[in-house]
Amino acid sequence: EFSTIKQRILCAKATETGLTFFSRKTIITNIHQTAFFTPSKDCVTIYSVAQPRTDTKKADHFIIDRWTIKQSESEPNQVWVSFNANILWSTPCMTPTATIVKSKWLRFYSGRFDTWRNLMKQYIDRENAKSEKSKLMEPYIGTWNKIKSF
Repeated sequence: EFSTIKQRILCAKATETGLTFFSRKTIITNIHQTAFFTPSKDCVTIYSVAQPRTDTKKADHFIIDRWTIKQSESEPNQVWVSFNANILWSTPCMTPTATIVKSKWLRFYSGRFDTWRNLMKQYIDRENAKSEKSKLMEPYIGTWNKIKSF
């Protein structure tokens, strides 16, 4: 059912500051992504598996998420986005820790989704302006070629 499958591995590093002044740790997150493209190129589904770790130990949870981006059949200028994320714990975890981890990832995904949506809106606006400009210039393209200005 899929025409193309692509995979990549990302490594993201971040320095986190704790409550105390000297408490800093580097968090490294390895992300394995797999993207599935449909033959008609109107839909892409991206699965990601991430496990954060510090310099000394791995985190006790995995994050598995799925993004589905599909072009609308009724409106060609619109896309539908579906997002699901799950946190899997490798060890039984105390409730306060689980709540903190879930809230951090929720803020992370919420911020990235808003950024992604704004970037997509800018791209679509730019492409719409470019297509309007090319439609406006379309009658003159043949005239310039007849003058042999190239």
